[in-house]
Amino acid sequence: MSFENLHIAFPEKRYEGYIFDCDGTIADSMLLHHKAWRFAMQKHGATFDYSWEIFTSLAGVGHEDTVRKINVRFSQHLDPEAVTRDKEAWYAQHVDEVTPITPMADYVRSLAEEGAKMAVASGGPRALVLRTLRAIRLEGAFAAVVTQDDISRSKPDPEIFLKAAYLLGVDPHKCVVFEDSHLGIAGAKAAGMDTVLIPQVH
Repeated sequence: MSFENLHIAFPEKRYEGYIFDCDGTIADSMLLHHKAWRFAMQKHGATFDYSWEIFTSLAGVGHEDTVRKINVRFSQHLDPEAVTRDKEAWYAQHVDEVTPITPMADYVRSLAEEGAKMAVASGGPRALVLRTLRAIRLEGAFAAVVTQDDISRSKPDPEIFLKAAYLLGVDPHKCVVFEDSHLGIAGAKAAGMDTVLIPQVH
């Protein structure tokens, strides 16, 4: 995928806190996650095609919650823990293939040079989020990393964004969130934060 001509409306306003989703926002990892999900669901006998459209409609939702939603939506009986385990294992084997979304990575680095307070708020598991940040060489840029392991409710609930703001020590209303998913944007708005939608490229 090419992000060279990606149009991102970077804010001119200065914020006290900057919060970034990881996959599809700063890391070009969405195709890899989709392949991992397809592998795991096929392995466990899913009787429907886990299409790109279905995948992106659930972007930002925690892994086990994703499987639960799939079970309801498509009358499946998939084991959330088992499917999640195999999905995460497949992704972990391929995580070194992930590359940064260049304009976003450059923006993060420029903010880091200015001493901005930044956090990651990702619906993925902590171990994989940290490995992804390492793969794109941004692991040291963020003061806080909040993942599905740190919350009880998935996006679009605002919990993950509010926790990120708390860890940064910043009023939620003085934060901006960068997200590629509409569920994430909804959660950030529910937290009272400004938002920037990162266009999806596929």
